Amino acid sequence: MPGKSLVLVDSSVWIDYFRQGPKAIVVTLDTLLEAGEVAVSGLVYSEIVPFIRNEREQREIEDLLRSQHYLSFDDSDWTMVLKLQGILQKKAGTFATVPDLILAAICIRHRVRLFTLDRHFQVIARYSDLQLL
Repeated sequence: MPGKSLVLVDSSVWIDYFRQGPKAIVVTLDTLLEAGEVAVSGLVYSEIVPFIRNEREQREIEDLLRSQHYLSFDDSDWTMVLKLQGILQKKAGTFATVPDLILAAICIRHRVRLFTLDRHFQVIARYSDLQLL
């Protein structure tokens, strides 16, 4: 099981990174990549790769993503997804999408931080063991 030094990078960060978005995002992700601390999941991969239209870019991005640590999602994570949804509904009066809950469950089980630009993960982190970068 990966240690706490790994960071699961959400698709929101990858999209900004590939578009050469805000410098702070690019520099942070470059630093994590150089340190070998980047993790990906099948969910993140599936949110990025199919939407790349240029075949050469798609191969390059696939190679980059595949060269990172891979964090799996397994059947036990569904229990965490359900638990998180219940906690959010009861304590925060809100809900999260299933893909977001899946990412949170993966991070919690693997004990890694999440690098995301989506603010709603702050709510999930407030009521769970999710750690954000």
